[in-house]
Amino acid sequence: MRSSEHLRGIGLHLDIRDNNLIVSPKSLITPEVQEYIKSNKSKLLEEITGDDQFRKSGEAVLVHFPPLNADVWFCADDQAMERVKHEEVACFLYEDIVYIHKGKPGKERLSRLFEVYAMRHPTTQYILSSFNGKITSVLPKASGEYKT
Repeated sequence: MRSSEHLRGIGLHLDIRDNNLIVSPKSLITPEVQEYIKSNKSKLLEEITGDDQFRKSGEAVLVHFPPLNADVWFCADDQAMERVKHEEVACFLYEDIVYIHKGKPGKERLSRLFEVYAMRHPTTQYILSSFNGKITSVLPKASGEYKT
């Protein structure tokens, strides 16, 4: 039995955030379970990241983002991004979503969403490549609609 299956079998939820193993609920973590997690941490991290089928798939999924009023590609990796780049739609990678999620819920996350969208949009990429490294940052203009 895999280590992650053992822990899930006793009712624990396992997740990874910022390369840290998150185990919940705390009420089920006994000293024995805590020791088991410590001694198997690297194995658990490997098992959980290996279970992410989307990241391993190399696929891209088109979704509509109401806060942006735009479509966005979620891409599993750089190769998936290259395959859909010609469609003139912003492409988000896993690390972009993690960056957005790190913000506090509300205004900070929405601001990060707009920031990533501005950087990943094909028009922005074209303009940045035209200036060949002479632009250090791009900030979207606030529309006022979402008070950013």
